[in-house]
Amino acid sequence: MRKTFFRTIDFFDFNDYYKVSMAIKQKSNIKIAFVVPSISLNFRHILKGVHRYAMVNTDWHLRIASGIPEHILPSLKRNEIDGMFVALHSKKLMSKVAAMNLPCISMDCLEIPKVLPYLTADSVQAGKLAAEHLLERGFKNFAYYSQVNYFWSNRRRDSFSQTIRKAGYKVFIYDSAVTGKKHDKYDWQSGRTWMKGLESPINWLRSLPKPVGLMACDDTIGYDLIEVAYEAGIHIPEEIAVVGTFNDDILCNVSKLPLSSVAVNLELGGFQAAQLLNDIVLGKKKMAGQEILAPATHVVTRQSSDIMAINDVDVANALSFIRKNFNSFIQVTDVVKAVACSRRSLETKFQAVLGRSIMKEIIRLRIEHIASLLLETDMLIDQITAASTFYSASHLIRVFKQYKGISPAAFRKKHIVI
Repeated sequence: MRKTFFRTIDFFDFNDYYKVSMAIKQKSNIKIAFVVPSISLNFRHILKGVHRYAMVNTDWHLRIASGIPEHILPSLKRNEIDGMFVALHSKKLMSKVAAMNLPCISMDCLEIPKVLPYLTADSVQAGKLAAEHLLERGFKNFAYYSQVNYFWSNRRRDSFSQTIRKAGYKVFIYDSAVTGKKHDKYDWQSGRTWMKGLESPINWLRSLPKPVGLMACDDTIGYDLIEVAYEAGIHIPEEIAVVGTFNDDILCNVSKLPLSSVAVNLELGGFQAAQLLNDIVLGKKKMAGQEILAPATHVVTRQSSDIMAINDVDVANALSFIRKNFNSFIQVTDVVKAVACSRRSLETKFQAVLGRSIMKEIIRLRIEHIASLLLETDMLIDQITAASTFYSASHLIRVFKQYKGISPAAFRKKHIVI
């Protein structure tokens, strides 16, 4: 962070730097509270982004308050807190916070606040990415599962469904109001299966046409569905491929079968939320229900969706070969040889099943691999080029821009905290 900051101020003369510094620090020792029920993994990512902003751009004293927010809030004004991040898990708590008239960024909201700025995942993009991920795997049946009616889940559901419908398919949506209780509760009583009381979602999963690609509203629900399916004798991913949201790597990997998930850059969201809160504390902006979206970036594929639901044997075998070898110097002729099928016939089948040519599928996987390296590593473009099949950095940049609409550098900058 500091390295980036100093690299930025090299463009200023000393007087400009002095003016910028004074503008940033016109209010010193700003006390900011971070009020959450517990320091969960998602809150840790947000907090990391907040901290990165505070280190370079403010004179903040960040205080973490972990516990029941209703018990913590009364002490904030007594301790002369200037602003806060707070998890709002109820309408009543939302009203209390709004009445405090304290600069605030709300998190973990169940509904959209009217006045308070709030940080949330880009659920529209998350739904779209999950749908595209399952469509690319050749699924013809799709489902969305959530037991809640919160705005962020509804956004994911609607975006997922819209993307699927545009491709010409239908989405089966779990409706807890119709299929059972609004909130099925697990029964951990000794000597009884933990899925006791989950008959409604089990019956719904069994009723879905197979194979089916399913988006769960978040990783917790995705984890639960995999465990439930396992006890119910439903095969993952052969019968149901599951994708969650947030890419909680611990939860995703301890699942009975590792869970694929849409990655959300909560750190960048925390960084941008801190920037807005600082402007509110300094009187540059007012609280007006601003929405800060933590970008959904890509799907991290694990075993729960790592399957091709392709009925055509030649296309399925070709796709399997491409996925194993896309980052080597394969050509269309290599794919044709691997499946013992004529090139013309295989190209025709690819267009019919996937709507694209064999070569375009190879390039698409290469570009998605480059995108993952840009988001998940600190590799320079020359290093990425050397680890790819592109013969030069300029060639990689040109093809990446054709597929993604922006350059690799712009793609990384858009999704990563700098």
